[in-house]
Amino acid sequence: MSTKGIIKKILDKRGISSEEYDNFIFPDYDNQQDPFLLPDMNLAVDRLIQAYKKQEKITIYGDYDVDGVSATALLLDAFNRFGYNNVDYFLPDRFIDGYGMSKRAIEEISKRGTSLIITVDCGSLNHSEILLAKSKGIDVIVTDHHNIADIQPEAVAVVNPRRSENKYANGEKFAGVGVAFKLVQALSTKLEGIPNGQEKWLLDLVTLGTICDVMELKGENRQNVFWGLKVLEKTRRAGLKALLVSNNIKNVSETAIGFIVGPRINAGGRLYSASIALDLVNEKNPFLALEKANNLNKVNTERKTKQDKSFQVADAIAQKYPTDNVIVIADESFHEGIVGIVASKILEKYKKPVFILATHKDIAKGSARSFGDFSVGEAIKMANSHIIKGGGHDAAAGVTLKKEKINDFRIAVNSYYKSLNLQNQEEYLIPKEDVILNDLSELNVDLYNEINKLRPFGKGNEEPILRINNLLVIDKQYMGKNKNHIKVTLSDGRKEFKVLKFNYGNEDDLAINDKVDILFNLGINEWQGHQTVEGMLVYAKKSTVL
Repeated sequence: MSTKGIIKKILDKRGISSEEYDNFIFPDYDNQQDPFLLPDMNLAVDRLIQAYKKQEKITIYGDYDVDGVSATALLLDAFNRFGYNNVDYFLPDRFIDGYGMSKRAIEEISKRGTSLIITVDCGSLNHSEILLAKSKGIDVIVTDHHNIADIQPEAVAVVNPRRSENKYANGEKFAGVGVAFKLVQALSTKLEGIPNGQEKWLLDLVTLGTICDVMELKGENRQNVFWGLKVLEKTRRAGLKALLVSNNIKNVSETAIGFIVGPRINAGGRLYSASIALDLVNEKNPFLALEKANNLNKVNTERKTKQDKSFQVADAIAQKYPTDNVIVIADESFHEGIVGIVASKILEKYKKPVFILATHKDIAKGSARSFGDFSVGEAIKMANSHIIKGGGHDAAAGVTLKKEKINDFRIAVNSYYKSLNLQNQEEYLIPKEDVILNDLSELNVDLYNEINKLRPFGKGNEEPILRINNLLVIDKQYMGKNKNHIKVTLSDGRKEFKVLKFNYGNEDDLAINDKVDILFNLGINEWQGHQTVEGMLVYAKKSTVL
């Protein structure tokens, strides 16, 4: 198959026609839709114009993850440019306030003399907290992208693309920072300070939240991230520059953002306070920025150390429940800020839905991860009599319960699983290829370059997965300090090809002299000016055709 034919199959899989190809690989930023198509945007802008005229005290109420930090930083930057002179922020404490608005926070914000709160990345379900703010003479504008209630809270405006009133074509789904960006676009039509087109310099922040909140990279999200990565390459923010430099990031890509920058910004809120990350993003002095970036890197290293130790403990506990369909793991050594990451890693190893609970005194609090047809959100509902509170989605959820109820909860969620009579769930974890190639001769630098044009990759435009069947394993090398990474050399009888895999745990599927089918992403290896293609292994299994 020719390179052109391979790319066409990949595009067909994504529903991209030949007519759409040029705009897909080079999206036009000016294809932005009218921000006033979002529900309540006109109400939000009217109230903000009123606040501008009176120079009211405004508090931006954020969240403790990358999206919330990015959105908070974006509004602080934009409002300063617009000429708002009395703006501060509040980021909730994961361990005290939990997600979203809290009554404790409203009390504190009230003492500041705030008359208007603007939420970013939260607020859609905070009916009682918004009523409390209202009782204290504080108006609230909600900008959010999370689930909504049947009846909206009594805010001045609830700008959320999930609402049925959304008039956006294709029902665009933004990250919280994306909604905040639309608010800035709307305000730009009424206030001076950000000349038309200059809002592009905010796209570095939009890109951080959009990538790290795993939003679909279609429509405006793709446009914003495509151009946002270019803004990040020459960002004017000393804090972001320092974070890139301190982590030796020379190629600013969606991969670098998702796997290096994002986890570090998240680390502050996971272990201590998200203000650590926001303070870095807002820092203008390059020397202080580097100092703060190094500090955040240390916090992230601490996060990884705690995470690794917790995984080892969780792994040992999981082995005590080999017949359980849903693994429920609780331990007092777990840190509440990292249980979600540990749950993902346990799921990856055992290929079962997982609850990881951090216990403290008589309370257990944690996160769940799932896949396939088993919804952890529904499982929590079915175990409602055993919990204090909880909820979430099909694939991820949170729960709080009494420590004494853990075993009852374990029995309940496993009983619910069995009642569903689910079959072949592990198949959901097996990746699907975009195209099956005939042999290794079809792999070359030209193909890599053509695939690379489809970046940025992400949800809705995943990095293409190629498949080649019936290859012979001729060599295998273990790498890394713990020998948990591998490099495998494969042959089709005419050509050899190397694939890499980090943290690989299925060595038996890649034994020397075995014939295997492999799924992989195509990569490039540069050495002394010479380029050769290699693969990043996604999945391997022994060939059924010998």
